[in-house]
Amino acid sequence: TNTVPGDVVLLVRYMGSTNYRRSSTMREIKEASTSFTYYVPLPFVLSARWCKVCAAERICIVNGRCGDASVPLSGRCPISGGGVLTIVADNMPTILFDEAGIVKKSDAAVLLSMGAMGFGSFERVAYASDARTGYEFRMPTLISAADISAVISVQPTSAAVAAASTFRLEYYDDTITLNCRTLCKGSASGGHTIELSLSKFPYLAQVAPSDQLEVFFGSVPASSVILVSVNNTDTVLSVVTPAYDCPACAYVRGMSRSGLVVVLKADTSVSASA
Repeated sequence: TNTVPGDVVLLVRYMGSTNYRRSSTMREIKEASTSFTYYVPLPFVLSARWCKVCAAERICIVNGRCGDASVPLSGRCPISGGGVLTIVADNMPTILFDEAGIVKKSDAAVLLSMGAMGFGSFERVAYASDARTGYEFRMPTLISAADISAVISVQPTSAAVAAASTFRLEYYDDTITLNCRTLCKGSASGGHTIELSLSKFPYLAQVAPSDQLEVFFGSVPASSVILVSVNNTDTVLSVVTPAYDCPACAYVRGMSRSGLVVVLKADTSVSASA
């Protein structure tokens, strides 16, 4: 191993048998050499997962679940803020922390910057193993949905500069809601009409639904979408369900659930699900 970055000489030398090495008449040096470069690998973020409720443990995410047994959101969190974002990164510098994961400001600075959107509040080191470290941040509130180029940086007090890595983080508008006004059930063969109510979804009454939004049942788009009514806060849509075939889905009494999502075409970060 080598702890210092830079070039070294890589040498291969032929040693031969014991008799060859003992012989003064046969022995000659046979070797080849080249240059080999050691470098310090750059830090990079492996994952960023958000939980509204943390597990009642030393770390927020336990066995891939949040404290309310939900699956953490990957690469996204709500504009209402709160909750904890767990960032897992490789090749960050080693820093000191106590049994609770708390880092003294005199030992290191750990920052999560979101540009003009502000900063996350560093809470603790979730874990550290070899070159991989998990960091937990309490998230701030934003006024609108946005795709953010976030930066996590770690700087021990002994280091002249911080090690940093950039990653994508989506803030979605969790004030937008989607509800079924009629019973949200239909045949797997499709053709069933349901009514959906959207609250605070940015909809333009003078533009056709097909030009500004998409409705998905799982990954399958709706057969048709018609505007029923719209006002300052609520939008009502009449939607025809598509045929749906999901061999991988779990069925209970002949029925299976699928996700229902409405997405704004102009900005896919604006969506609502039920």
